[in-house]
Amino acid sequence: MGKLAKALKGPAADAFQYLDPKARGMLEGLVTSGKMSADEVVDGLNHLAKTAGFDRFMTQSPATAGEAQAGQKMADLSRQVGERGQAGDRALAAMSALDQAHGKGQVSDADYAVQVRQAGKAFEASQAKYADSGNALEEMGQSMGFVISSRRDRYADQQGADQLPTDDTQSKEFKAYDKLTSMGFDASVYQSAFTRYAAGAEPAASAKATSQAAHNSAPQATSQPDAPPTPATAAATAEPRPAADRSNAAAALSMLQSALTARSASQQASPFNSSESADAGSATGAAESMLQALKTGTNTAAASQKAAPRDPQDG
Repeated sequence: MGKLAKALKGPAADAFQYLDPKARGMLEGLVTSGKMSADEVVDGLNHLAKTAGFDRFMTQSPATAGEAQAGQKMADLSRQVGERGQAGDRALAAMSALDQAHGKGQVSDADYAVQVRQAGKAFEASQAKYADSGNALEEMGQSMGFVISSRRDRYADQQGADQLPTDDTQSKEFKAYDKLTSMGFDASVYQSAFTRYAAGAEPAASAKATSQAAHNSAPQATSQPDAPPTPATAAATAEPRPAADRSNAAAALSMLQSALTARSASQQASPFNSSESADAGSATGAAESMLQALKTGTNTAAASQKAAPRDPQDG
């Protein structure tokens, strides 16, 4: 029995069974070569296993009444902010159409001067209203943070607080996971194995299902996953910070602000939204996609949580 096999314990020991032979061999090679200790590999696997378990809970567990209410509150606020943003988009579109018509000689200089002033005032008015959206955005961030904290608490109650993943960069498990990644063990290549582990599937079936992906991967496991995640998906599957982190609501707010202010005069697409809708601004689409995931229980703001969870029913 090798050093790694002897050191395996906890979630790492269970998750290890779901990895295919190539993945196991890679991990054992890191230990025998001295690049990582057996304990470091175990700590790294524990982090990945805990993350997979919590991610499944985030996406599969039904929402509580408080979580559902928070999602509805976000829906209402999102529509409110979206309507303000769309007003600016419409004003910009009107100005663009006016410029084109003037350039083609379809609008006289005199009419153009009058209409461009009107369009400019409409745009300024829309931006003034949009600037007043700060409170709504903050409330959206708080609701999002409430859901994340609520689900962390429920998971800890059911599985134990020690089964929650951490993104504390100073923790030994996170450091081991980071080192494991730097050594070439790209978890995305073996994500199916960890997903099956979290779902409690048969280990042998998991190994068979992931063998093809491993066969096509480079020796250092640098191949890309079948469907590279979008920025929104990446945010949805990252780990949330501990509930005591006071940056929770601020981080959630920052994400929402980034999504909702992604519009520009050139009508660039939001980085959170791969396609633009003719009926809504790209920023609104981004917020709605985040919102929909939250309403269905997905970890939409894994980088955001709330310091002191407050059920929206309390005000």
